Order: sequence, then C-alpha cells, then structure tokens
Amino acid sequence: PPSSPYSLPARHEATPLLQHYFDNVFVQLPFFVETSFWTSVDAVYQSGGRFAKPFDHWMLRMVLAIASASVSYHYNDRSHQRAWALVSDALTYAEEVLRPGSISGIQAILLLAQYSLVDPIRFRSWYLVGMAVKVAIDLGLHQDPPAEVSTNPDRLDIRRRVFHCIYCLDRLVFVLFLNCRPANLVTED
Repeated sequence: PPSSPYSLPARHEATPLLQHYFDNVFVQLPFFVETSFWTSVDAVYQSGGRFAKPFDHWMLRMVLAIASASVSYHYNDRSHQRAWALVSDALTYAEEVLRPGSISGIQAILLLAQYSLVDPIRFRSWYLVGMAVKVAIDLGLHQDPPAEVSTNPDRLDIRRRVFHCIYCLDRLVFVLFLNCRPANLVTED
C-alpha cells in the first residue's frame, strides 16, 4: 500500500507495542536475542535512523507490525492498518535482509511468518515457514557443528533457538493445514 500516517510511531508510542510482543509472542518463539533487538531499536530511533542497518529497520518494523496486528479487533481497524503500513515499510528493506545463507536471513523470514499468523490474508504462512526450513537445513542448523569446530556458546545457542522455533512453526502450520483442508480431501485408510 502507499505510505500511511501509521508508519513508524514515536518511540513512546512504540514501547507498549514492543512490550506486548515480548510478553505474548517472544516468550513462545525466542528466535533472536532480546538485547540485540533493543540495540536495533536504539539505532533506528537515534539520529533519524541514519546509522541503523537495514536489518535494524526490518526487525523493529516487523515486531511492531506483529504486535499491532495481534491487538487488532477487526479487519481494517486502526491497529490492522498500522500493522500493514509497518509491513509495507519493512518490505522496502527486503532486498537487503531476505538473503539465504545466514541466520539473520532466517530470522527475517520468521518475522514474516509470525506476521502471517496474525494477518493470514497477506502472506502464506506454510510457504514462509517452508522457506525458513529449507534455508535452515542448507545452513546445517538441524545439527550442531562438529566438535573440532570451535563455536562461540552464544552463537551455538542462537543456532539452536532458531532451529527449534522453525520446528515449532513447521508443526503448527502442518496442524493448521490438516484442520483447514476441505472434507473431500480427507481419505480413509
């Protein structure tokens, strides 16, 4: 959609939405480090975001969009419009952040997948989760690195968290698919 007055809110307006995300969504799918997220928030809100990386802008806008959509009561109400405007703004950074071959690329896809669960009209969650699974397998996140490879414990922890969150979303989307398919597709064995 075209630009909207609901784009990036002032920081004092964004803080309750961010807290809502961490209280209700992040506790279930903690696939990024909370302290690095707050560093991204600072980077975007300081100096007009001049020194923020595209991933910082993406993370902040997507988390705000997920939180806004999750507090929406009706399709196309004010919160829903704000959420869609934030996703639209985030998508301007898609070329820089949705790159396979990195954990941050998977995290960016997972944020889109989370958004698709609260606003299923816009994106196909099964497709986004499937992409995340494919990239995770390509990166070898389904297994720990060999013992002879020295790995930072924090890096190993985030690899594991990202993989387990992808697995949980994959199972969720599979169950949703099974429960939503038409009755004529159900076959008896």
